Amino acid sequence: MARVNPEEEYSVVMTQAGVACEHPRRKREFVTWDEMREIRLVTTDDGPLLPDVWLLLVSRQGGCSVPQDAVGYDELYDRVSRFPGFNKELRQWLTSTFQPR
Repeated sequence: MARVNPEEEYSVVMTQAGVACEHPRRKREFVTWDEMREIRLVTTDDGPLLPDVWLLLVSRQGGCSVPQDAVGYDELYDRVSRFPGFNKELRQWLTSTFQPR
């Protein structure tokens, strides 16, 4: 039996107000575009059995964490990469096994 990519259980929902990440076994996370204060790219050693590259969208009230293979991730990445000060070279890390410290 083929194993499903665990990240494909996550889905991104973007609206004019903000972005949410949904998963059948996790609490829904949401952040508004206006309240977003920071965008982080985080890598872990958890893959390939668990998501190991995450886009974190941080606000004062919390945030939203999205794994790189979530449904809708590419559209979200394209949108946040247009934010002022966003480092567009971060995407090169998505295919690297090197973890910056």
